[in-house]
Amino acid sequence: LEFRRVLFRSEIDSEFLRLIIEYFNHYKGKTPKKIEKPLKSNEFSKCGISKWDVEFINKIHTNMFELVKFMQNCNYLQCSYILELCAAKIASILKGKNLNEIKDFMESKYTKEHPNGILAPEDESQTETKS
Repeated sequence: LEFRRVLFRSEIDSEFLRLIIEYFNHYKGKTPKKIEKPLKSNEFSKCGISKWDVEFINKIHTNMFELVKFMQNCNYLQCSYILELCAAKIASILKGKNLNEIKDFMESKYTKEHPNGILAPEDESQTETKS
């Protein structure tokens, strides 16, 4: 893992940047364990992902909107391992759902609380960037 570029971009959320740095500091240049695909379970903690990684992604996963925003920051910073972790989290949420359940989930993601603990904002004015 390399994090050598110094980047200044107003869209990078300072809390997300802090979490990305925490991730890199945890691994200290070592490559995280590859996530097996397809996922073994819809329970993220049972997918062969390290306990630390599960706890890390759960810090971000307060709602789907925040997780996607975090992924955008990781994409901009080219943090492929964290992107893969986020994608696995989303895949675990959707795993085992039929097409109608996924459609309902995606259509309502900004308006109601879901059984798996995702609460998405009703409108984007509630999602001001943290500073």
